[in-house]
Amino acid sequence: MRGTLSVLFLLAAALPAVAQPSATPPLADTADAPEGPYAQPYAQVSHAPTYYYPAPAPILIAPARRPRGAEGVYFTESFGGTSFSDDISRHMSGAIRLRAALGYRRNKLAFEVWAAGGIGWSSHDSYASSGRALSQTGTTEPSPEGGHHHGGTGGIGMVGIDAKYIKTVSRNFEVYAKGGLSRAWAGDLGSGPGIGLGGGVQLKGKVPVIGFLFWPLFFTGLGPKCTAAVFAETSYEFYRLHGHSGSTDAQLRNWTLGFAVGSDF
Repeated sequence: MRGTLSVLFLLAAALPAVAQPSATPPLADTADAPEGPYAQPYAQVSHAPTYYYPAPAPILIAPARRPRGAEGVYFTESFGGTSFSDDISRHMSGAIRLRAALGYRRNKLAFEVWAAGGIGWSSHDSYASSGRALSQTGTTEPSPEGGHHHGGTGGIGMVGIDAKYIKTVSRNFEVYAKGGLSRAWAGDLGSGPGIGLGGGVQLKGKVPVIGFLFWPLFFTGLGPKCTAAVFAETSYEFYRLHGHSGSTDAQLRNWTLGFAVGSDF
């Protein structure tokens, strides 16, 4: 009896929830529903996967920039010694050599216009213009048999143009070779054309211009800068001089030290 009452009581409590309509309306069957006047026809749309590939960036190939070579005008001064051989050695055995040049350099080539002078320190076989030799007492004496007159000379002067080929060994060290044409004058011995060859080494760098006023300022780094160098050089020159007494061959071997200054060289 009690079990029957319990079942009836549970049914009475659940009956209102079963009779209450659902809050969610049933789905209508759209397959059989009539189409409205403005209904769009159904079309199946398929979407294919889309892949995006980035456009390749253009490759720009720029030519390699070559380092700018040395280029500029420069001025040099040098001093040293000269030894003479051949015919001129009867008049001068050696000389003090002074030289100045103005040049222009572009990359490995340079061209110089120069002038030089040699102050002779000894002479031989010099006779007076009358054909008499000067004695140790200062009087003139007849020339020895077979002797001949040579005009005296106290030195030699030269001008010329050179072409130089310069090889850079490091940033501040270079070696070079040169050759050129020139002309010499040697007093009574006359003048004549010549050729020359040589080579040297130079140590260069940038220095303050103000240092030329007072050399310790070279080490301060103040103000504008220019290129400067110190160099050592050896050279050989040959001249054929033509004077009143005939032709005289002259061979010169030179050793010089000098400095150069300019815009860039």
